[in-house]
Amino acid sequence: MTIPSEPITEEKKQEEGRNKRNGAAERFIIPILVSVVSGFLGVLCTIWWNSHLIKNDYFAKANSGDTYSQLFLADYYYEISDYVSSIYWFKVLAQNEGKIGYTAKNNLAILYIKMAEQSNGTDYEYDRAKVASLFFEAMNGGVVEAGRNLYAFIKQMPFEMREDFSSEEMLQQAEGFLDEHEAFDEKLPSSDVKWEYMGTEVGESVPANTNDYEFETVSSDYVFDKQDSSLGMKSIFTYKIYKRIDSIEQVEYDYEFADFS
Repeated sequence: MTIPSEPITEEKKQEEGRNKRNGAAERFIIPILVSVVSGFLGVLCTIWWNSHLIKNDYFAKANSGDTYSQLFLADYYYEISDYVSSIYWFKVLAQNEGKIGYTAKNNLAILYIKMAEQSNGTDYEYDRAKVASLFFEAMNGGVVEAGRNLYAFIKQMPFEMREDFSSEEMLQQAEGFLDEHEAFDEKLPSSDVKWEYMGTEVGESVPANTNDYEFETVSSDYVFDKQDSSLGMKSIFTYKIYKRIDSIEQVEYDYEFADFS
């Protein structure tokens, strides 16, 4: 006995058509996706491998004393914000004499500043006197960018920090250097600072200078402590007070890297 087949309805026809189309799409799209993903991964692997080979080749040459390779690595690490590694190679370059060494000192000083900015003062405190000294050496080697950097660095430094090294002497030499090379930039902080004399006071110590006030010692003496004779003699200072009547123009100065060429 023959069992009659199920009648093919219009809905059944549509479902079969959809299945055929989906199957064709899967057979077409999946190989393309696999090919694209494989190609992308291949490109990434190629880039990584080439970078690995190039970097290691530069490492070998840099460790052999090749200055071009040392500069490549210093710039490479700077571009990826690995300032610790970049500082290492700029330190190596700074040991050279002549333009290479002076240029590296200028750039090294900037990296110390950027390192401090990157850490936001939480885990890295750079030596300001060292940074100024690097700019100063580079400037005396003829690096014009270093002259501007030194000038801006000291002008924007709080007064109490300037006392840690010969900042005023460096600043005067930077001004003379920039005048000589006609290299002053309008972006540099203003050099005009005005003070108003506020009077003279006497105390057991002279207050520390700040951005808004400076204190000049006039004289010092020893006097007997009448309130507590056991303390014996104590120091008494006479000092003048000056108030800044126009604050230092704080410019967001972009320190200049110098070109090795």
